[in-house]
Amino acid sequence: MSKKHRPGVKEAHLVVRKLRLSPGDETCRRQALEEIDALLGMDEVRYDVQRSMLRLAYDASRLGIECIEAVLHEHGLSLSRDWWNRVKLEHYRFVDQNTKDNAVKEPWSCH
Repeated sequence: MSKKHRPGVKEAHLVVRKLRLSPGDETCRRQALEEIDALLGMDEVRYDVQRSMLRLAYDASRLGIECIEAVLHEHGLSLSRDWWNRVKLEHYRFVDQNTKDNAVKEPWSCH
């Protein structure tokens, strides 16, 4: 039995992302996380204060990591620019775009 997801989230396109945030104002961070949580296609948003780790679960056919970055930027926040975070971010961008592209195509088979 699978977990019940929010409206607008298809389990087939559900992805989980973990990224580190750069230090910033707590009020701005709270507002940004509330705005991100309200996006259509977002299933879950968590923030670990001790590790500065943002955990997101969303439908990649509706949202991309760029949407999350845009909301963070509006609130004066940014993702950490350390090496591992940059590698993960580029991989997430690629997978999100690939998922979005594949979601609109009709499946086919020669059998």
